[in-house]
Amino acid sequence: MKVGIRVDASPAIGLGHVKRCLALAHALREIKADVRCVTRDLGVSVKTLVDSAGFRCEVLPAPLANEVAAPLSGSSATQAHRAGVGWLVDARETCLALRSEPVDWVVVDDYGLDAQWHRHVANSLTTRIAVIDDLADRTLAADLLIDHNYAADHREKYQGQLRDNVPILGGPRYALLDPAYGRPAHYVYSEDVRSIGIFMGGIDIGNFSTVALQACRRVAGFTGPIELVTTHDNPNLRSLKAIARSGGRTDISIDLPHLADFFRRHDLQIGASGGATWERCCVGVPTLAIAVAENQRYVLEPLIGKGVVHALTERVPSADSLGREIRYLIDSPDVRKQLAQTARKLVDGRGASRVAEAMRMLCTK
Repeated sequence: MKVGIRVDASPAIGLGHVKRCLALAHALREIKADVRCVTRDLGVSVKTLVDSAGFRCEVLPAPLANEVAAPLSGSSATQAHRAGVGWLVDARETCLALRSEPVDWVVVDDYGLDAQWHRHVANSLTTRIAVIDDLADRTLAADLLIDHNYAADHREKYQGQLRDNVPILGGPRYALLDPAYGRPAHYVYSEDVRSIGIFMGGIDIGNFSTVALQACRRVAGFTGPIELVTTHDNPNLRSLKAIARSGGRTDISIDLPHLADFFRRHDLQIGASGGATWERCCVGVPTLAIAVAENQRYVLEPLIGKGVVHALTERVPSADSLGREIRYLIDSPDVRKQLAQTARKLVDGRGASRVAEAMRMLCTK
């Protein structure tokens, strides 16, 4: 089976799409699939990440300054492709990048691409299209849909956006996690919060990492060790290092290959509610989650009622409000224990393997 993956990262988009696509790529390689990636130059070196994981990567040119992107169809008709390139240009360039070798599947993980793009690529390459999505806000011409967010009824969620007979792999059972989470060593509960971990995404353009550090130290009064994880693509890295040096007992870890060990070594995690939500669940660590982007609310809201995460729902969280919630969790060992137990039941770390196997089975039909 041969698979092409179309995915982007940028300061605005973040690295989450790339991370979950690489998780799927690893699972596909485990079943002997040949995987290639296609990405656009948007100011983040996706190729470095893909190359280091052992996959081939084709880089499409950066958008022109005067490029005007065509609108999407369906309910998001006013939304333009976030790469700054019209969908037709992007589709043609993607096809050109993949045309040298036939592909059985093209996996696309991009909220700015819809049914127009899917049909063009499917017809041009005579291939199947697998769409990774969780918004359900535009028409999708998919042969397989992967949405690892929780929903009461994924078929109903995509009603009118997807053909009725398209297979849907829906829910945390299909969470696309790095192979390190396939057999995780789970977090071991402690009544005391001995240390805190902070991860606000690989880029964190909103600088929520600084807010979280201030909340821990100044508002919650936590004096124990703090580890903050980020990447070299974080535009606020220099100031974060300065804060860490002045704050005492604060370490910054940069460009970790995966976060499984980081998540399990701290008694409380503070983090953005994107794809890392499922990683924390898999490890079974108590989490204070924050929606740092509008689409992350789709991840967060159903989990609050289920007791999977404790959350701050402010659209722009302040250090004061975040610090009060941190203090509450530090002082509530029973709440943290329940969060850890509930989260761990939700995700087993084998979602990417299930998706890869489903793609293989659909290839035989």
